[in-house]
Amino acid sequence: MSKHITLDCTTRDEEKHAKIVQSQREYVRKIADVLDRGDSLDMLDDPKLAGEVAAAILRAWADNVSDKPKRKRGRPAYKLNPFNVAIEHELLKARKGMSDNAANENLAEKHDVSVEAIREAIKKKGADARSFLEFFEMPRKPAE
Repeated sequence: MSKHITLDCTTRDEEKHAKIVQSQREYVRKIADVLDRGDSLDMLDDPKLAGEVAAAILRAWADNVSDKPKRKRGRPAYKLNPFNVAIEHELLKARKGMSDNAANENLAEKHDVSVEAIREAIKKKGADARSFLEFFEMPRKPAE
């Protein structure tokens, strides 16, 4: 089996690196143009080298294709803040008189996450949220 060609540039000199990369880009585009026209790589000065370069590019592309779909551009993915969720949870219970389960379901719907994700957030930061709100003497739901 022959040694595989690579298109790496190992110099640390920025000018030399830029020239090598530009040369590689031009050569790869030349190969692509030949293939786009439907012509044989035999048209190039060194068809064997052109074939090896094309094979190296295809291997590199295949090795670097992500297994995960791309995230949508724009806002970053929403990340649940456990402390904020725990605060909201305590306030829903205190001010709205909701049960734990009702508050969990309300927050899961609001944040578009599972009830289990809400439970985990409260498990992580519930005690901190209660202490925080007690420090500020959180008003309780008036007795009816």
